[in-house]
Formats: sequence, structure tokens, C-alpha cells
Amino acid sequence: MKLTLDTNVLVSAFVSKQGHPGKLIDVILAFPEIRLALSEPILLEFRDVMIREEVRERFGYSVKEVESFVEDLRRVSNMVTLNRKMRKLH
Repeated sequence: MKLTLDTNVLVSAFVSKQGHPGKLIDVILAFPEIRLALSEPILLEFRDVMIREEVRERFGYSVKEVESFVEDLRRVSNMVTLNRKMRKLH
């Protein structure tokens, strides 16, 4: 099964591992039959939010840690390419 998470869910999972988004990531990682499907635009938006100074200061992440999070997500995900028509909807 493939599961796509939006940027808000990804950010929430990384700022609070105790909430539902964090637990969802734990489930995805625990069951190999569940694959995270992400696109490059989602990863870039996640990165942009997480490297904001106020976010990093509030949650104690460095830019290097954020870059590592992004690479880890890319590594464990099925990366998908958006159809040109779909991109125009955003």
C-alpha cells in the first residue's frame, strides 16, 4: 500500500512525535508493506518550513539535521513525479 502525506502532516510528525502524525510515521516505518509516496515539491516545501529560523529555534533542529531528515524521507519513500496537469492545480 502506498500512502502520501502532505507537508503539514510531515512537519507535525517531526515537531511532535507524540501526536497522531508522529505515530503515523511510526506505523509506516514498522510495516514494510506500507510505502510512503512523496513528490519532490512536497519534500522541498517540508524542507523550506523546517529550515525557517523560528521553527529550528523552537524545536532545536539545525539546518544540517533538517537536510538529513529530507534525505531520509527521500530514501525511504517511493518518489513520484507529478503529472503536468496536476501541477497546474496547485
